[in-house]
Amino acid sequence: MNDTPKQVRWLKVGLYLSLAVNLAIAGLFAGMVLRDGPPHRGGRGPGHEGFLYLRAFTDDQRQDLRRAFREEMGHDEKDRGERRQAFRERFLDGYEQAATTLRQDPFERDALAQVLNTQAMRSREGRARGQQVLLDYLADMSPEARADYADRLLREIEDISKR
Repeated sequence: MNDTPKQVRWLKVGLYLSLAVNLAIAGLFAGMVLRDGPPHRGGRGPGHEGFLYLRAFTDDQRQDLRRAFREEMGHDEKDRGERRQAFRERFLDGYEQAATTLRQDPFERDALAQVLNTQAMRSREGRARGQQVLLDYLADMSPEARADYADRLLREIEDISKR
């Protein structure tokens, strides 16, 4: 395929943007759970709808859920800084690999696809672990606590549907 330099440039920009959006969405859940959790009553703009499950928890419940997630990942507080650094390096490494691949001439589509697939796989693995922690946490709640949570979840849904 004989693309013009302008077409190749826009393709690269599009790939970067797509990659950035996908990784940002995947990383938000893990990052929020590991740090401070999502805002309980703030940040209700577009793009925050995916966090309804987390927003419906009370502050104490979110703290418990973060603790459960850390335990699932085998983390303790003393190695927190090292984990963050390793996560950043692994996260940025994927982007650096993408940038290197994008600069290759001729462009190697399959090589970039492999980089994107690796990043997507990491994202799916993290999301699956987070879902398991969420399911375990909800299963351990009393029926009354789950009903209260369900009521808060429905209020979150209603708030969004009114916008």
